[in-house]
Formats: sequence, C-alpha cells, structure tokens
Amino acid sequence: MVERDDSIAAVKAHIQEEKEIPFKKQKLLNEDGGVMRDEQTLISAGIKKGSTLNLRYAPITQITVIMPSSRRLKLMMESDDTIADVKADIQEKEGIRFHKQRITYNGAQLED
Repeated sequence: MVERDDSIAAVKAHIQEEKEIPFKKQKLLNEDGGVMRDEQTLISAGIKKGSTLNLRYAPITQITVIMPSSRRLKLMMESDDTIADVKADIQEKEGIRFHKQRITYNGAQLED
C-alpha cells in the first residue's frame, strides 16, 4: 500500500519488493504517458486516489560485442537502449572513449 505523500522512488521500491522488477529498470508513467521523476511525490505528480499509473519495464537482453582484439564482451542491455548506451557501457567496462568507438552490425555502421 502506498500513501499520497510517498515518492515515486518509494512506489518503485514497493513494486520491486512485490513483483521483483529491478528498481532501476522501472519507469512509471502518469495517465497522460509522462514519465514521473523519482523525487516527485504522488501528490506533486498530480496523482489522486483511483488514478492509474502505468509501469514501463524494458526486458534485459544479453548482447555480444566483438572487440578489435577479437575478444568477446558480453553486455546486459535493456531492449530500449540505444547505441549510445552500448558505447557508454563499453567505455565504463573497457575504458575505450565513447567518441573513439565504431559499432557495426552486418557490415553497416550503427549511429548513436
């Protein structure tokens, strides 16, 4: 049960506890489809008793990136992640600067 003065973060924590959907993978949408920020309260987001919130959850997929050294790097990505997100993960894990990376698929370069 959530209260009107609970934060969106508290609602997400409740969902994580009840449904085992990771907090960071949740996006709560108001009735107009707008994404609510974690620091907002239900009241400040205009949520009233009986309102419906929509949960958007992007499933996680494993992708394999073949590095220039032919080593395979496995990354866990959300289905709605962008090429820029993939590059950011590679930078974090491998230290290869974002702007130095070129991602290709079937011979075609993919844009951020």
